[in-house]
Amino acid sequence: MMHIVGFRDGKAFYRNRFVRTDGFLEENEAGGPLWPGLAEPIEFAKRDYGWGARTLMKDASSTDVIVHRGTALSSHYQCGDLYRIDPYSGATLGKADWRGSFPSDWGVSAHPKVDDKTGELLFFNYSKQAPYMHFGVVDADDQLVRFVDVPLPGPRLPHDMAFTENYAILNDFPLFWEPEYLERNLHVADSTATCRRGSPSSRGRGSGEIQWFEADPTYVLHFTNAYEDGDEIVLDGLLPG
Repeated sequence: MMHIVGFRDGKAFYRNRFVRTDGFLEENEAGGPLWPGLAEPIEFAKRDYGWGARTLMKDASSTDVIVHRGTALSSHYQCGDLYRIDPYSGATLGKADWRGSFPSDWGVSAHPKVDDKTGELLFFNYSKQAPYMHFGVVDADDQLVRFVDVPLPGPRLPHDMAFTENYAILNDFPLFWEPEYLERNLHVADSTATCRRGSPSSRGRGSGEIQWFEADPTYVLHFTNAYEDGDEIVLDGLLPG
């Protein structure tokens, strides 16, 4: 549900609206749940299709809200569609399309970013299939101008990203799905003692190489800030509680 608080003529107003995703409409018509939640086994699904990097989940567009080109966009907690929302009325305006170039087969991860200075939307997505991650840039004209592979050793469970004036920062955190369980369609998370941070050297239309930097083992659920300090990139973030 989207909650909207605004101010007009010296008064505050409040609205709330459900984001009317495909799954929401289908469950309304069926009169009950058709897909499991994040913590439930996929065997609960009453449909043979679904959303999210785990697949067979409802397209709950309930994780983040950003504004790009004057329209609010709500996101899925793994990877899915971005739903367009009128930021004043809360009305669902359909899915982001990016002039026909939206990566519908993988979707967009939970926390895309908007650079207010350039008008660009930065995002990544991930999957259980190689190359396991992509990075993309949508310009101020709603055109996908960059979409590149970010090869990883295996399927991971990232959640957020960060960016600075010149760089986008992606992460190869030590949290991943166990390959032997995935072969049996079981989604079991495990960790290793490695951690890397990757940065595409060009955020825009260029084909800058991805640079990897080794880091101490950790997991950051959300980043709150990132900036360049001389030759260093400083990241601020929160560990899972």
